[in-house]
Amino acid sequence: MVSLAIRTRALDYGGIQRRRLAYGVLVFILTLLACLARFDGLGFVLLAAVAYLGAIACTTRRNRSRSDGGPISLGDLVRQARASIPLVLSGLLGTSAGQIGSLALPLLGQYQAAWAAVVRIAGGFQTVGAQIVGPKVDIDFARRLQSGSAASLTSALRRGVWLSSVIGGLSVLFSVVAVVWIDPEILDKSPAEVGWMLMAVVGFAGFFAGTSVIGRLLGMFGSAMPRLFWDASRLVGAFAALSLLHGIPLLAGIGFLGVLSTALYVALLQLVVRARNREAIT
Repeated sequence: MVSLAIRTRALDYGGIQRRRLAYGVLVFILTLLACLARFDGLGFVLLAAVAYLGAIACTTRRNRSRSDGGPISLGDLVRQARASIPLVLSGLLGTSAGQIGSLALPLLGQYQAAWAAVVRIAGGFQTVGAQIVGPKVDIDFARRLQSGSAASLTSALRRGVWLSSVIGGLSVLFSVVAVVWIDPEILDKSPAEVGWMLMAVVGFAGFFAGTSVIGRLLGMFGSAMPRLFWDASRLVGAFAALSLLHGIPLLAGIGFLGVLSTALYVALLQLVVRARNREAIT
């Protein structure tokens, strides 16, 4: 997260993608070796940690990644990490809240198999949004934020929301197809049950994948408090849903939380953009 923030500030989209590729190749090689060596679960966890350390090592190499042309050193990472503590805490809360889809599985009874497919598909589109589409949106937004142009910043936000809608829509489409394919009998359920399942898919798959594209924009305005508030509210909502609901009501709760969280995030983002635009005008 910290190294990505540094590269985004330097508008180094190419560097971000090269290190994404290097990390992916490293994970693939280490996972293949772990499978051949028949490692246990802990082995896979340790190899994942090694892959992350490898990505950090790539980040500290001398290149054009900083705006002043110098290298990103370990000291840069440490200083950025200290300044990013609220944002990192927000990320931890948000990641925990995002586990609601997986944690709900034991509580869903006959819908477990279909919902497991939804969680997996949404996770795949979330990866595409956050790792491939998102960095380009981040850098475009950061460039326009630095320029101070109100119209330009609003245009970048509109473009990011549009791309989020596309990724979220594709996630919902493939999730619905998966649900019907895995559990075709769900179409024979009552209209209410089908409706709640559809709402859950739209709210969870659409939100989870869609907001991944613009999920870092709220932290680019010098204060992590709006993002921290958003992630904390998501975690509270997820905990309440998992504690109080099960079965179809839980699916309905997941869908409602997804829709509400998405609306809240976009509203907060619009508020900070408007505030920045007013500052630029005055």
